[in-house]
Formats: sequence, C-alpha cells, structure tokens
Amino acid sequence: MSETSEGNREGIPFNEADIKAVPDTPPVIRLPCCPIPYTSIELKTLSPDAVEVISEVERCKQVVARLQREKVVAMAAEGINIGREGPLTLIQIGTCSGLVFIFDILMNRDLIGRGRLQFLLEDEHVVKVLHDCSNVSAALTFQFATTLRNVFDTQVAHFVIEEHKGRRLPAGLKVSDICLQYSDNAEKFYTYDWRTNSKLIWMATMGNFWANRPLTPDMIEFAAGDVIVLIPDVYRHQSGYIEENGLRGKFEYRVDEWLQIGIDDVVKEKHGKRVAQTVQEILQEMDSKYDDRVTLFNILNSDEENALSISTYEDAERISERVRKLKSEQILSDINGIELKMRSDAESWEGRSNILDYLRFYMQIPDSEVREKATNVSRDMLRAVLEHIEEKYKVDTTTNMLSTTEREALLTISYLDIAQKKWGSVLTALYWRFMQEEVHGMINFLRFYPSQFSLTEAEYSKVGYFARNKDLVPEEVCSLSDGLLHAIRAYNAANGGYVIDVRRRSGAF
Repeated sequence: MSETSEGNREGIPFNEADIKAVPDTPPVIRLPCCPIPYTSIELKTLSPDAVEVISEVERCKQVVARLQREKVVAMAAEGINIGREGPLTLIQIGTCSGLVFIFDILMNRDLIGRGRLQFLLEDEHVVKVLHDCSNVSAALTFQFATTLRNVFDTQVAHFVIEEHKGRRLPAGLKVSDICLQYSDNAEKFYTYDWRTNSKLIWMATMGNFWANRPLTPDMIEFAAGDVIVLIPDVYRHQSGYIEENGLRGKFEYRVDEWLQIGIDDVVKEKHGKRVAQTVQEILQEMDSKYDDRVTLFNILNSDEENALSISTYEDAERISERVRKLKSEQILSDINGIELKMRSDAESWEGRSNILDYLRFYMQIPDSEVREKATNVSRDMLRAVLEHIEEKYKVDTTTNMLSTTEREALLTISYLDIAQKKWGSVLTALYWRFMQEEVHGMINFLRFYPSQFSLTEAEYSKVGYFARNKDLVPEEVCSLSDGLLHAIRAYNAANGGYVIDVRRRSGAF
C-alpha cells in the first residue's frame, strides 16, 4: 500500500494529521554491504485493493468465513517481543491469490473470539503457512487461549529437508533466506528483503513500533509483506519435497513439537536433549577425524561448525584437549563477531537470545584470552543497550515491551544509582516498574508458598532500602516493600521464630 493510499477496504481514511508517534517518511537506510538509501530503491507497492485492515467484529466474521473456504493461507504476526508475555498486536493472513487481511487485535481483542478469528486459527481443514511458529503459538496460547492447528512451518520444513539430504545439525534461516532457497520469484524476494531491512530500522529506533496507532501506510506494507512471500512458491517447493520423499510423518511430529516448545517446558527440554546428543556425537567424531594441528579455519563442515557453536566449553573439554582448543577458537570468533556487529548494527543483540548470558559465561572460562575479550565486549554491550533503551523507549513504556537482553541490561543497574537519579528518565521509569513487579511477585510467592520463600542478603537489603527511603523511591515500590517486610514479620511471629531470616542467613535456600 502506498503512502498516498486513501484508506483500507472498509472505507476508513488514514488521517495523516492524527499520526504523531510514527512519521510518514521512513528513515534513510544504509546497509554496510550495500550503501544505497532506501528512498532511492524503486519498490513496487502493494495494491490498496489487495490489502485490508480489519478492526470491526462484524467485518472480521465475514472475512473469516471467506478464509475458511481456502485450503492454504499464509500467516504472520506482529507485536513487541512476541511470546508468552510479549504482546501480539497484529495477525496477518494472506491467500494464494495475493489478498492480505490484517487483523488489528490491539485495537479490538474481540476479533479473536467474537470475530471468530480463533475458529480460523484452530481450523483443522485450513493449512496455515508460518515461518518459525513457536513464539506466535506461545503468544496465542497465553494471551488469547487459542491453539494453532494444521500449521506448515517453513523453518521446520527446512530442517527436515536438510536432514533428509544428509545434514545432522542444520541451522535455522531467516524468512529472506528461506525465500531465496525455496522460491522461484527473485523479484518478490528482493522487494521483501528491502522492506524487512526498513522495518528493522524502524523497530530499532522505536521500541513500541507495532503498538503505535493509527497504522501508517508503511506499517501496513511491512505487515503485508511478511505473508505474501510464503505462498505459493515456498510452500509448494517445500511441501512437494516432503511428500515426494515420504517425510510427512516426521515433519508433522516436528511441527507439533515446535508449536509446543514455547509453551511446554517438558517439550523444550526433550528437544534440547535431542540436540545435545547430536552435538556430542559430532564432537566425538571430530576428535577422531582431526589431529592436533587442526584450527577453526580448517573446519569446513557446516554440522561441525554448528556443533562447536552449540556445545559448551565443559562439553568440549571433557572430550579432549583438541576439541577444547577448537571450542576456545570458536568462542573468540563468536565474541569478535558480536563486537563487529555491535559496531555496524544499532540493535545487534536482538539477533540472538540470551547474548549477555553467553558473554557472562565466557567471562568465567579458564582461557585468559577469552575471559578478557568477553569482559570488554560485555561491558561495551551493556553500555550500548542501556543507551539504546533511553533513546528507543518512552517514560510510559511498559516492561513487557522490552526484549530479554534489554531487561537483563536494565537490571544490572544499581538501585542506589537509580534512586540517586544517575540515569536517564526512561531507564529510571522502566527500572522502577520492574522493581514494582518484582516486589509484588515476592509478596505473592510468600502468600502462596511460604515454606519455600526466602530472600538473599542482597534482596533483603534492597527491599529494606525501598521501604525506608520514601523520598527517593516511588510510592508504589515503597509501599509494596514495606508490606513485604510486614508480611515476613507476621509469618515469622506466627511460626514462633524468625524462620525466613534464619533460612536467609543460613543459606538454606
């Protein structure tokens, strides 16, 4: 949809005067590998007649009834750090004929239930083609009590196809790479790739990008682009290979696992054990295959590269000194890659989860070169993430809009520094919201599981500081902290002694 579109198919105009949070013109995008401004790239815009934004229940019912007559649809979703807690704000459905329907569930949550969108998502007779469905599945389950059914996951299909071709540990691909590998339409891939890069720049500079309303023409174009690339080409090529090679049973089992991996911890653990077993086998084979002269540069096998990347330092060390040396080289290469990407990408840490955990782990490794490098990069990344949070979000941003890495970075700040206003207004506001949630969680845990409740010395000191310093701590946090301390005293008195304090100080927790 072009910027001059008069509106969606419901006849609702886009009132540009009302658009305050998101400007109409996207920022100039310059990629390190291709320094051409986005505004100079001639992209074919989607036809306004092919895209409809839906926010009314009655219209939603009509569209769902029409979509339930389709055999195959493409699906995607937008939101903020989509998952169990990260809010889902849009659901996009595309048809093989090129129509795209964008359901604005942020504006109207009733689209899921009363609008009967849930019926489509749970319909066993309509194939939903998604890329990497785990986070969307978790969000729908926990936020809307909706279970995705009859899913064709293009990421899982790629894994199954690669394994059939002889790979043992294939790596996941981005949608653009999936399109490049499984689509005949190079032009569609090219325009999608540029739209994706533009979208990522927007999201990096505006933390609540997909929560802004009204939707701008650019936002609608980005959302629609996520579904038009998956069907028919990618779906046809992948499903054809799966059927021709008798892989349907394995594929369906793996898709069911992927749908549950963000919901069920048992499924997640089972999947992790299977991957760990494969990694262990590959590392043992590498120990027999190579001699002591081998370096990471000599490793050309993709499965071996992935196994080294996924394995832990201790796993490699247990196999042999040769494999341990390769793992150290791989870690240094990984850290150098993180550092390089951090210099060229405004939000490089969002490309992989738990990146700060990895760096903290690397800081404990016996190899002094690895430790020093990890310490320096971790320090630089923490500073970059915190600076980015201050620029990217607003003082009224809610905590569920932050990514895992942003949350972890924020919580490394000392509460004394926050109380003494040594950080910016956005970081300070978000920090206190986290503390309010944390203390509230402690109170609930004490209420429901008193026999298991305990606080570390650091936690106890922090809560005490919050309760005592009314002039420096927000009233909500101060009151909750005071309430928690009273609840601890009441529990201790009821049980004839300072049970929690003893448990805390003795380390019996």
